[in-house]
Amino acid sequence: MGARAVRRICVLGVAVAALAGCGSGSKSGTATSTTTTTSGVPTVTEDASLAAQVPTAIRQAGTIKVSTHSPFPPGELSSTLGLDPELMRAIAGVLGVKAVFVDEAFEKILPHVENGQNNVGAASVTDTKGREKTVQMVTYLLPGEAFLTKSSGPNITKLAEICGHKISTLQHTVELEHVLEQANRCKHEGKPKIRVSVFQELESQAIPALLDGQTEILYADSPALEYQKQKLGDQVSLSPVSNREPYGFVLNQESGLAQPMVEALKVLKANGTYAAILKRWHVQNDALSEPVIDGAIH
Repeated sequence: MGARAVRRICVLGVAVAALAGCGSGSKSGTATSTTTTTSGVPTVTEDASLAAQVPTAIRQAGTIKVSTHSPFPPGELSSTLGLDPELMRAIAGVLGVKAVFVDEAFEKILPHVENGQNNVGAASVTDTKGREKTVQMVTYLLPGEAFLTKSSGPNITKLAEICGHKISTLQHTVELEHVLEQANRCKHEGKPKIRVSVFQELESQAIPALLDGQTEILYADSPALEYQKQKLGDQVSLSPVSNREPYGFVLNQESGLAQPMVEALKVLKANGTYAAILKRWHVQNDALSEPVIDGAIH
C-alpha cells in the first residue's frame, strides 16, 4: 500500500508468533482537508435536522477528523482519493461539516479513534465482532474475499485448496486469520504445508511478489483484487468472491456520531449519491442494502 515502505516478508509456519518478525508500517499522520465533489456524483447538500444531531465539539469545529491509510485502491488511492474519502466527504456534507483526512499506519487507526485523537477511521476496515468490542462500526459496503494468481498459476477458489502452496496476504487482516486457521487444518490433516508470506502493503509488495514468482496466490479483499485485475489484465486470474463481510467506518463507542452517520448514509442512498460513488469506483456489486451500527457477521 505504498512505495515508501521497505519490502519485508515473513514466511510462516503455523504459529502466529512468527508474525513478530514483521514490523508495522511507519507512516506518520498527515492531515489533508478537501470538500470538493467528484465529477459525475450528485452535489451533496446539508440536512439541517441531521446536522443538529452531530456532537457539539465536532459541529463547533466544523470538521470530522478521519483516520485513513493509503494506498489501498479502490478504497484509498491516496488519503483524499478513493471510495472511502469520497463517501466520507459526502457524509460530512450531509452533516454540515468538512472531512479532514489523516494518513497513517493502518494499525494506528483503531487506537487513535478509541482515544479520541481522530473522530472516524475510514480505511476499508472489515467490521468484526472482535473489533466491535472496543469501537463502533457503521457499515457501508459488503465486499468479500478472493484469490489472485498469475494466469499460469494454480486454480484456487477456496481456502481448502491452498495446502502445499505459497500464499501471501496482508498484516492486520481477516484474511491472515483465515490463512493461519487453514494452515493448522492442513497440518492436522497430514496435507502439504502452506508457505505464508505476510506483507504490509499490497501494491508495492504483495503484487510484485506474486508476479515474480515469490508467491503463487494472493488472498485479500475482493475490491482490492478486482482493481488489480483491471490493471494487470491477462497476467492474472481472479477467483469468484466468497465470505462477504461488511466494511465499516470506525468510531469511538462514546462519540455520539454513529447514528447521524447512519442517517446520512441513508440520505445518500435515497438521493442516488451512494450508488453513483460506488459505480465510480467499480464496487456497485458490493452495495449494502442498509447501513447499520455494529453489523459484523463474524
